[in-house]
Amino acid sequence: MAHERILYERLRRSLSAARPASQALLSPIFLDLAPAERLRLAGHAAELEPLGFSLAELSGGTLALTAIPAVLSAEEAEKLVLSLAASGLAEADSPAALQRALLEALAASLACRGAVKMHHPLRPQEMEALVAELFAAEQPFACPHGRPIVLLMSDADLERRFGRR
Repeated sequence: MAHERILYERLRRSLSAARPASQALLSPIFLDLAPAERLRLAGHAAELEPLGFSLAELSGGTLALTAIPAVLSAEEAEKLVLSLAASGLAEADSPAALQRALLEALAASLACRGAVKMHHPLRPQEMEALVAELFAAEQPFACPHGRPIVLLMSDADLERRFGRR
C-alpha cells in the first residue's frame, strides 16, 4: 500500500501536467444507462475528451465509448465511465473539478495495478527507499483508496500483543 501511495502521487502529478494519450477502440463499448445517467455523462463529454475518453451519442438512449486513455484496459475504462455516470455529479460541478476527480481515479487505478504486492520480496535498500519516499509524500498515512498504511501502536498495545502484560 505504501508503494501504491507513492505511485499514485507520481501518476497524479504527471497526468495533470500532460494530456494522456488516447486509443481509439476497434469495437466501441456500448453503455446502456438510465436516462439521468446518460444525460449526466453526455453533458460531461467535453470534459472527458482531454483525458483521453471519447463518447458518441447513439439512438435509443445508448452512449458509445469510442476512445479511452491508452494506459487503461477497455474494462477499466468502462468501469471508470460507469462509476462517473452513477456518481450523481451535480450539474454545478466545474469542468476542472470533474477532470481532477477523473485524474485521481485514473491515477489510483494505475497505481494499484503497478504497485509492489504483498509477499513480494524486497531488498533492505529497496525497503528503506520506499519508506523514505512514503514519508515525503503529501499523504503518507493512507493508500489512494483510504486504507491505512501506517498504524500507531502504544507500548501497551505492543506488550499485550507479545504477551508481556
